[in-house]
Amino acid sequence: IYEGDETFNVELSNPSSNATIIKQKAVVTIDDDESKPELSITDVTVHENDGNAVLTATLSGKMSKSVSFKVNTMDNTAKAGQDYNAIIDSLYTIPAKSTSVSITIPIINDDVSEPEESFSVLLSDVNEGIIISKSTAIVTIIDDEEIPSLTITDMVINENVGVA
Repeated sequence: IYEGDETFNVELSNPSSNATIIKQKAVVTIDDDESKPELSITDVTVHENDGNAVLTATLSGKMSKSVSFKVNTMDNTAKAGQDYNAIIDSLYTIPAKSTSVSITIPIINDDVSEPEESFSVLLSDVNEGIIISKSTAIVTIIDDEEIPSLTITDMVINENVGVA
C-alpha cells in the first residue's frame, strides 16, 4: 500500500550521570518503498440494447487514502441525449485500500438503424498527486436494429399496356 514518506520526531532526555545530550531532537523519515499508483480507464464496447456502458477506472496499486477524480463524457459520433446520457463533472472516488471504481453510463436504445457510434469518457482533476496514465476511454455502441434492405423484382410488361 502506497502511503507516501512518513516522519516522526525523536527527543532525548534524562541522560545517565556522565552523558551529555548534544542534539536533543531529531526527525526520522521512513521512505515508502512502493511507487505512487497511476490512474487509468478502460475502453468498452456495448450493444445499444445493453442498457448501460460500464467502464472501470483503476489504480495500478493500493493507496492508504481514497483517490477522487472528475468524469466527463464527450460526443464523438454518438450524441448525448440521443445515444447516451452525458456525465458532466461527476466526482468518483476509489476508497482507500481499493484499486477500482465502476463508472456506469446509460445507453439510449432507439429504433433507428445506424452504424456503430462512439463517445469519449474523460478523467481529470485527480487528488493525492496521482498521475493519470490513460485519461480517455472510448465507448463504442453497436446498433441493435437490422439494416434495412430494399429489393426489386424483374417485370415483363406488354408494350401495348403503356405504363408499368
